[in-house]
Amino acid sequence: MRRYTNWTIIFISTLFAVAAVTSTYWIPELQPSLINTGDAAEQFSCADYVNGEQCAVLRENYKTNPDLALAQQAALDPDAQREVTNEDTLAKIAAEVAEGTSDPITPHVVKSGTFNSFDAIRGAEGNVVIYEIGRLDGTEVKHILRFESAFEETFRIINGPDLYVYLSQSQNPLTVDQMMEGDLGAVEISIIKGNIGEQNYELPSDIDLTQYNSVVIYSKQFNLLYSVAPLISAVN
Repeated sequence: MRRYTNWTIIFISTLFAVAAVTSTYWIPELQPSLINTGDAAEQFSCADYVNGEQCAVLRENYKTNPDLALAQQAALDPDAQREVTNEDTLAKIAAEVAEGTSDPITPHVVKSGTFNSFDAIRGAEGNVVIYEIGRLDGTEVKHILRFESAFEETFRIINGPDLYVYLSQSQNPLTVDQMMEGDLGAVEISIIKGNIGEQNYELPSDIDLTQYNSVVIYSKQFNLLYSVAPLISAVN
């Protein structure tokens, strides 16, 4: 039988003592998952103005992107809603185009579509119509992208952070990559004027509308689609 000297026993005892003291420092660093057992989703507190479906989506988003979930919830605050009022009518725009001429000017539809929803946080209700308003001699032509009511309900999008209006070559993009597909990609039109109410966006004169097949409402800050309206060309 192997015999241990007193010095050996003392040395081994010292090692155990040192290990016991230092373990209080290294165990939390090496095993954080054993210490913090709370679910990230449970750490997110939904505001009173958020409904059950929205709360579930926000908690899922919080797991992977806390900043996104917090920004989305802040945008849902009733005080953050922005209604567009006193927007020019098509008749008023047509009158401005016709100024100085006796030509009758009637706006006609170039393309139109209906907005969709992705989930309880990202979605819109309403139509989008692209109108051409121009003089008969072609000396002045405007293209107006207009958000309009659908089924007697005013246009409305669930408010979100940093929303912009884009035209995309893709017919029905479901991801940002799909939105950017095509030789021309997607073109930014404007920051959204508001999340409620009919609104107009005058399109640049050099845009070839035959190349674009959807209108996208997109969060630039979080690189996220909020709603898409596939466009259908009008039958002349």
